[in-house]
This record gives sequence, C-alpha cells and structure tokens, in this order.
Amino acid sequence: MQRQMVDERHALEQERRKLRAEWVERQKQRIAELEQKFAEMQKRFEENVARVVDAVKERELRAQLEKTARRKMQDVRGEARKS
Repeated sequence: MQRQMVDERHALEQERRKLRAEWVERQKQRIAELEQKFAEMQKRFEENVARVVDAVKERELRAQLEKTARRKMQDVRGEARKS
C-alpha cells in the first residue's frame, strides 16, 4: 500500500514536470512570435516615417517630424520592454 502511494506520487510528479516543460515551451514560442511581429511592425513604422519625411521638403518641418517620430518609437520601445 505504502509502495503504491509512493509510485503514484512519483508518477504524478513526473507528469507535472512534463506538463510544466510543455507549457514553458509554448510560452517561449509565443514570446518569440510576438517579438517577431513587433519587430516587423517597428520596421514598417520606420519605413513609413522615412517615406513621410522624404515627402516633406521644408527642412524645419522635416527635422521636427523626424524628432517626433524618434520620440514616439522610443516610447513604444519603452512600453514594450515594460510589458
């Protein structure tokens, strides 16, 4: 009886470890997917900003627009790191 309980506890502990490892792996994959999507979004944003900046001919307005875009990206990156 005692041996059976020990065996069952051991089997449950192994199953718990297996499930935890599977969960961790799924979370790692999900994080990798989200990081990739974020990097793609960031690249598209930077490309769009570059296109807009190129379209702006007036130097002063162009500099202001670049500065604003950089600040926005820094804010987004900071928020992403906090999350």
